[in-house]
Amino acid sequence: MELAETYRNLIQGPPDEVARAWEQCQALPASALTGLVGLAYSHPLALALTFLRVLECGGSPVLMPTPEEAAHYRLSVTLDEQGLHPGFPDPVLEPRSEDFFAFSSGSTGQRKPLRFHHQRALGNARVHARALGITSQHTIRQTLRLHHPFGVVAYLYTPLAVEAGVELGVYFDALFPVKENQEKTVVHLTPYHLQLLMRRRVESRFQVGKLSLGAGPVRRQEALYALGLTRELYTTYGLSEAGPRVSCGRVEAATFVDGWIGHFLEGIDTRLDENGCLWLKTPYHAENLVDFFNTGDRIERLPDGSAIFKNRIHDVLRVRGQTYPRCLYQQRLQELLTLPCEVGQCAYSDELIVFIESGQEQPDLLRKIHRNLPEFRGARVVWREHFCRTALGKTDLRTMLEEVRL
Repeated sequence: MELAETYRNLIQGPPDEVARAWEQCQALPASALTGLVGLAYSHPLALALTFLRVLECGGSPVLMPTPEEAAHYRLSVTLDEQGLHPGFPDPVLEPRSEDFFAFSSGSTGQRKPLRFHHQRALGNARVHARALGITSQHTIRQTLRLHHPFGVVAYLYTPLAVEAGVELGVYFDALFPVKENQEKTVVHLTPYHLQLLMRRRVESRFQVGKLSLGAGPVRRQEALYALGLTRELYTTYGLSEAGPRVSCGRVEAATFVDGWIGHFLEGIDTRLDENGCLWLKTPYHAENLVDFFNTGDRIERLPDGSAIFKNRIHDVLRVRGQTYPRCLYQQRLQELLTLPCEVGQCAYSDELIVFIESGQEQPDLLRKIHRNLPEFRGARVVWREHFCRTALGKTDLRTMLEEVRL
C-alpha cells in the first residue's frame, strides 16, 4: 500500500472531507511532483496527503514556504488550494529522493529550510512514540501546525509509525474542557497554548489520555496545571537541525522542576562543553550526522540521567557592562508584573526593551519596574495588546524588536 493511501486509512474525520482531499491529491500529475515542491495548503488534510504523494513521486516537499521563500529558493512548483503554480528549473536547494524541508520557526533569527529524510523521520517517530506509550489503539488529535518539524512528526509520521488514528484540523481550545472520556486520546500542546488555558482558568471534569508539551521549556506551575487536564503528562525537547524529537519524560508532580526535558531518546549521543552547552549526534538528521551538532542550549544533567533546559547560550542581555542570560531578567520581570512580558535588546544600541502584553498602559507597573529593577530605569517599555507569535505560538521577539526599530 502506498504512503498516502496508508495515511488516508488512519484519518478519523468527516468522510466527505477526506474523500475530497484524496481526490484532489490523486488528480495532481505525477510529472509535476518532482524537484522542490512547495506545499502551501491551508487545509491540513490536503497538506498531509499531498506531502506523502510528492514523496511517492520522488519529489522533495517544502512545507509552507512564503511567496518570497519560494522565489528565493527557486522552488520547482508550488501547490495550494488554487492549484499548481510553476516555479524555476534550477532550484537553490538540492532535491533528493525521500528528503523533505520544513522551515525553522524564526523566533531567534530568519527562517531557514531544514532538511529531513523520510525513513529517519519515521525512526524518530517510532522512538518518541515508545517513550510516550502510543500504540495503534490511540487517536492523535492535531492542535499544532502540521507544517512545522514538530507537527510533521506528531501528526504525520507518528500515525504511520505505529498505525494510530489521527484527527486533523482540531483547534486546541476546542478540546478543553474535555466533555467526555478520552482515555485513548493523545494531544500535543505548546507551553504557549497551555498558558492561554491557564489564563482562561479552564478546568476539565474528564481528562485526555496523554498530553505532551513541546516546542519550549515548561515551568513547574504550568506542569502542575496541565496534570489536571490529563492522565499522563509528558514533556519533550527537540532540535530542528538535529532531529524533531530529542528527549522525552513523563512528568511527576513531586519531582518536576522548571525546564525539565526528561531523558534523551534511544540512539541520541550527547555531551556538554565547558559552558554547559549541549552537543548532539542523532540518527535522525537528513545527512545522518557523524559529528556532534552544537545546539546552542545550556543543559543541566540530573543524577538520574534526565536533564533540565537552562537557557540558550547566545540568548543574553548586556546590562551596565555585564552579560546576563536573558531568561534571568525574563523570569524576574514575569514574577514582578504577573503579566505576559518579554525583554530584549536592540543590537545596534544595546537599548533594553520591555514588552508587556496588556490592553492598556499601566503607569504603576513602570514605577514597580524602576523600584525593583533599577538597571531597567533607562529601558523603553512597549505596551502591546498581543505579542507577535511564530507558527508554534512562541513569542516572536525578533519581529517585535524590528518593529520597534522601525
